[in-house]
Amino acid sequence: MDGRQRQDEKGDKHTVLDVCDAFDELSEVGPLAVGPREEIIYPILFGGFILNIPIKLQGSRFYLYPTVMFVHMQDQVFHHKKQTALQALNGNQLQQALELYTEALQIAQSLPHLFSEIPKILSNRSLVYYRQGKFQLALHEANQSINVNRLWIKGYWRAAKAHKELGQVDFALDAAIGGYNVSVNQNQEEEIISFLVEIVSIIITLRHDPKNLLENSEILTGSIQTQRKLLQRLASNNCWEGVSLLVMGDHAGPPSTLDASAASCPVDSLSVGNLLNNITIPELKRFGVDLAICLLRSGASYEDIEEKMEKPVIHVGLKVALDTGNISLIKLMFSQYLKTPETKDALDGDGRTGLHVIVHSGKNNDSIGETLLRLLINNGCQSSIPDRNGKLAIDYLTPNDLGFSVLSTTTKVADSHVKVQIDEIKEKGNMAFKNKEYKEALIFYNKAITMVKGYKNLTREAAVVLTNRSIVHTSLHSVTEALRDAEEAVRCDQTWLKCELFQGHWKRGQLLRQKKLFRESFSAFLEGYWKGDGTVSEKYNILVEAVASFSNITEKQELEANYKSLSKVSNEAWPEVMTKLSVRGEWAAIRYVVLGVDFKYINGQVTPSGVARDVDLQGITYSTLFQYLESHEDPASLNDWITPLVSFLITQRGDQGTLLRFRESEEDVPLSAVVRFCVLTGDIALLQNMPYRPEMVEFVDGRGDSSFHALFKMSHCPQGKLLASIVRLLLQKGVSPTVRDRSQRLPIDYVNPSNNKEVHDILKKYTKQEQRLKQQQEQEKQRQETLRQQEERQRQKEEKREEGERRREKSEEAVRGKHRRNKRPTDKARKKEQAYTLAYCNSKIKDATEFLLDKNMTQAYLSLAEVLKKVHMSEEHKELQQQALDIVITSLGISPYQEIEIPNELVKIPHELYKQLINGLAAKERWIQMYFAIKEHRLHHGDLSLPNFAKSMPLTKVIKHSSFKDSEQLLIDVVKCMLDGGAVLDEGMLSCRLLN
Repeated sequence: MDGRQRQDEKGDKHTVLDVCDAFDELSEVGPLAVGPREEIIYPILFGGFILNIPIKLQGSRFYLYPTVMFVHMQDQVFHHKKQTALQALNGNQLQQALELYTEALQIAQSLPHLFSEIPKILSNRSLVYYRQGKFQLALHEANQSINVNRLWIKGYWRAAKAHKELGQVDFALDAAIGGYNVSVNQNQEEEIISFLVEIVSIIITLRHDPKNLLENSEILTGSIQTQRKLLQRLASNNCWEGVSLLVMGDHAGPPSTLDASAASCPVDSLSVGNLLNNITIPELKRFGVDLAICLLRSGASYEDIEEKMEKPVIHVGLKVALDTGNISLIKLMFSQYLKTPETKDALDGDGRTGLHVIVHSGKNNDSIGETLLRLLINNGCQSSIPDRNGKLAIDYLTPNDLGFSVLSTTTKVADSHVKVQIDEIKEKGNMAFKNKEYKEALIFYNKAITMVKGYKNLTREAAVVLTNRSIVHTSLHSVTEALRDAEEAVRCDQTWLKCELFQGHWKRGQLLRQKKLFRESFSAFLEGYWKGDGTVSEKYNILVEAVASFSNITEKQELEANYKSLSKVSNEAWPEVMTKLSVRGEWAAIRYVVLGVDFKYINGQVTPSGVARDVDLQGITYSTLFQYLESHEDPASLNDWITPLVSFLITQRGDQGTLLRFRESEEDVPLSAVVRFCVLTGDIALLQNMPYRPEMVEFVDGRGDSSFHALFKMSHCPQGKLLASIVRLLLQKGVSPTVRDRSQRLPIDYVNPSNNKEVHDILKKYTKQEQRLKQQQEQEKQRQETLRQQEERQRQKEEKREEGERRREKSEEAVRGKHRRNKRPTDKARKKEQAYTLAYCNSKIKDATEFLLDKNMTQAYLSLAEVLKKVHMSEEHKELQQQALDIVITSLGISPYQEIEIPNELVKIPHELYKQLINGLAAKERWIQMYFAIKEHRLHHGDLSLPNFAKSMPLTKVIKHSSFKDSEQLLIDVVKCMLDGGAVLDEGMLSCRLLN
């Protein structure tokens, strides 16, 4: 139906159709309905749906003439329903989402410019049905979506998913291939990958080609980049047979053009650890072993295998060989990775070598067991390493076992007599060391070391003696010799950690750090953590030492390369390690553990990348932070990381409890600690980003000092702009400058006006207000005293008058007198309280007036909120309440809406008063300010607060108001808010606004 643009008598442009053309090209499916202004509601059949279009008839011409306001409002309603439906869908409120999508569909069918939205809504309804488990309905909606727009990709996706759930695998494959072809034509790479994943997932479940779909379809994986993404997606879904299909063409499904189509794609980034962890033994035998070999030959990571499988590489290879009877993988591991004694003789979590694993497998008398034993021995694995029970692998075999003869030829075992001799010599060396006879001790240790050499079952004894000799060399300041013995001790027994003295890995790490070889020291400590045989506490201690050494590495490339090792540490270790680091004051180490080597810090928000960024950090102590800063030559040079670190710890990650623990000592308070931190670093960012907590600004520390006192009493109190900035921030946070310390001195008393005139002038203004309030309180006190004296004289006269009556009515008068005495103090107390409240409210209103003159709106509104929150009984008090409310209404009314700031305390005033505030703004026709006041109230009290606030408000005035001249979207927002609040939209009301 082709149309031409033409202007009507008002100058508006509309699509014009010849009558004959319209009736020829429109498919009439119902009677014409006559609308207002000679309009015809004409139904059109579009994509299987009836769309009702308003058309204006003039002579022999049709004008498509939906009013501007009608189209605009319907468009707004459509997008609102669509967005709300999406939110309901994401919140798993499926029935609500379905109803909203249905309503949105009805609107889209009535507006031509929304026709393109119809397939989108249909595919979304299909998704809702799918999640409800109504797969037949989901399929129907998906097919409808495809019928309306055959180029709408998501329709094919929904159809494939629904077919799959209905068990119609052949139809699912057909839909997936259709979606793939549309995606290719539109060059949508992400959609291509998604459909390829689905197609591959279906192929591996088939045993023949249904309807010859694969034979008749040319499905290609595209560029190398697309192939990499496709393989990554399949791997992340643990669809490893799909990976095997693309890389090797090895799978159980029918053949297709996808077989081995990614054979030339690099696969080094795929995780062999995940592969071996997530497939069954039959799958290992069928394609898993071959795929693992293919990935490793292409450069896949062996370290990843250890990380994902949580055991050494050699143990993983042995398990695969024992499970499948296939030794190809373990042979490849020896040729590529198992080159060093550390990798060949690595111990698993049970303290066993690979040889122990074989003899415990129950297959040592099978051919596979004997073959693996010979393979390990021929490749240099040591048969003389004991397990945690002190037993060698051969100790678990009998002479009749097949593997006994293999192991017996390689193991030299010392008898008990040799062990006793070595222990006696070692003890003599220990005694000489205790007596500080270091050269004598060296003689005994040298002799013991000579004796243990050659015996394969004395590796622990050798490690102990070597460690002891290393300690003697340290005492003699022979660092090089000490380091050599420590490294040799580790080679003898990799499980030798730190017990009573610095031993094994611990000693080696300490010596390397003394020589400023921090990278090597870090590696030594971390190796001890992984391979050491100490208690949990000892292992945490050596991890602390590792991180401390890491923080001293200066080259960024080395930092990044070594940081990967820390990511393998379990999250369970980090809370205790972080506590220990904070107690030691190792804040540079904490920086790397929490923030990482690289992090983002934008507008006070930190995006960390550290290994411990998500763990519980409640155990951190902050007292050492200030010692760390004070001991640094230039604390300001640390600002690039120290402020982001502390900000993340106490404001982003921490709760209120964490914030309250931020202090230098037990007497300290958090806000004073933050001020001290800002002074030391010369950076006010932490104070700026501190959340507002009323209970914090009221704190004084254990010395009776407020945060102002703590600032001015610092030994190195800052001067100039930094001091002024901190003072202003404290005032903005609500900290009072009129609190006195234990010496009864105000903060201003510690400021030298000649050196800090700006700060002195700022505080002087607040001090004047405090002095004026104090004077008023003194006057009120004197007035109360005068009233008390007058009452006392009156009481004495009354007692004399009643003396005669008490003689006649003694018992009765006693009761009345007691009643009067009890009553009078109550009346006086009430009068005093009312008088004090009156003076207090007067002072707050005066303070607010001065703050408004200084353009300090926040402080003004806080003072007025104090008045409005009081319970006012007397007429005088109610007049003050109304005066405060009028000031708020007037101030908000003249404020540009871009600068409106309504503090939390003002929003907390009684609801009835807040309604009066809203009505006052409406009476002054300050519609925008009223709208922001409503938004702020609902932000704190919920979307249902202040219901029907606009029930009697005239929307006509709002729509025609000049303040919305260049703010049409703002007008729509205000009108919607008022409609939600009970206002009524008359027909044509907004049309007149938009057509004027």
